[in-house]
Parts: sequence; C-alpha cells; structure tokens
Amino acid sequence: MSLQLELPQSFYTALQNELKDVYAEAMAEAKRDLGISREYLTVKEACEYVSVSNATFTNNFIAEGLPTFKIGQKIYVRKSDINNFISQHRIN
Repeated sequence: MSLQLELPQSFYTALQNELKDVYAEAMAEAKRDLGISREYLTVKEACEYVSVSNATFTNNFIAEGLPTFKIGQKIYVRKSDINNFISQHRIN
C-alpha cells in the first residue's frame, strides 16, 4: 500500500528557488573562507589560508621575507607569493 500526495507546481518552483539560493550562498561563503576568489588576502585571511596563527604568520612568514603590500592601514599578501614561499622552505 502506498500513499501519493500531490503538491502544487508553485511549491516545487519555490523549493527549487530556495535550494538554488542556499547553494549559491554556501558556495560564496566557502570561496570567501578559503580566499579562492581573490589573489590578494589580508593577513587574517592568509593565516586562515595556511592554517597558522597571526603570530606564526608574522614571525615565520613575513619576518622571513614573504612580500607584503600595504594599502591604507591594511596589509595584503598575494596567494601565489605564499605558495612560493612555502615551496622554497621545503625540507626534503
């Protein structure tokens, strides 16, 4: 025995639109969190990108020569510079 329930088309359309909005927002948030959509990151974003604290990033990345850019009061780091810096410090 099965039960069938018929819902109006407007319900399906509204549900589909809601799911699209949720998906778009989740993707945008994930890109922001990972810094995927931008080449230049703030120091805070760069710390999140490489999973280190601000002190570690400042003392072990910036102090050791990672290039930075200052615009107003904000300091930015280029993602490609971070990746190159890490590659240059390979142990094996």
